[in-house]
Amino acid sequence: MRKKEYELNPTVNMAINLFNALRYCGKMYVLLLIYDKAEEKYSEMLKLSKSFTELFLDECFQRCLSISLNSLGEIAKETGNSKKAAEYYLEALEISKDSAQNANTIETRRDILFAYYRIAQTVNDISEAESNCMKALEIA
Repeated sequence: MRKKEYELNPTVNMAINLFNALRYCGKMYVLLLIYDKAEEKYSEMLKLSKSFTELFLDECFQRCLSISLNSLGEIAKETGNSKKAAEYYLEALEISKDSAQNANTIETRRDILFAYYRIAQTVNDISEAESNCMKALEIA
């Protein structure tokens, strides 16, 4: 199997490792209920993801961008800001849909499914929540 351009670049590999380190640090802060620190780590993930998405138009970095937005959405939801959470989730959904057009993998389908599920959790309108759940079920 032929490696992609970024896989041969040690700087990119370090960036992916940094992304994962930030993600796990953020998760640790969430478990400790230190949401402001978790948000800092997830915001750093988002910034890193955006810069590498611009350099390499690849589903790997688009997925990192989507993960970053979903993580920020989780923080917004946990701190009671459902509207902001929904905004993050919707942006992540659009990125996941774009990724699916280029690479319809199980990961991109799962990301779309979870995006609909997360959006359904944040809306106060039962018909919209039901609609998002049905969309998620169609993908499953």
